[in-house]
Amino acid sequence: MRRYLLFCLLAAGLSLTAETLRHPITFSEGLPGWWANSKLFAVAPGEHGTELVITGDQEQEKGYQRLIGLVKDISAEQLTGQTWNMSFQALIPKLTGAVKVEVRQIGADDKSVTYNTIRLRQFDQAATWQTFSLDCKMSEKTVKIGIYITADFLAPDDQVRIRQFVLTKP
Repeated sequence: MRRYLLFCLLAAGLSLTAETLRHPITFSEGLPGWWANSKLFAVAPGEHGTELVITGDQEQEKGYQRLIGLVKDISAEQLTGQTWNMSFQALIPKLTGAVKVEVRQIGADDKSVTYNTIRLRQFDQAATWQTFSLDCKMSEKTVKIGIYITADFLAPDDQVRIRQFVLTKP
């Protein structure tokens, strides 16, 4: 009887796999829980929720302006050796510098194992929202992760908006 039931489930196209895990990365006013070394990062309301806004550098600050957040509620067991997908939408009306969005894999010793990076450059400029996605294969040494967003040498009129940022484990 069990075999027949299993056959019926499979024949009906149903799967017995674990459900997909989704972890949204959120930004709120004042960026609580995030560390920043720059005034270039802010939040603004958007049509699909709060958006991260990275604006041009009015004071001609140096490169390497960062926004860093540790992802605290994904366990080591869910990370180690697993593949997660990082995806977000970005609106890039003008960009002469560069913006990097990274997943930093961190080992038990709190040192970096590796980074998975999506780079946004002037070639990515568009008047409409674009979706960016990257599969991140976690190392066997990875026990936690952080999100690093870096802005380098932005012109005064550069702007990047990020929304619907999510980590997904299929």
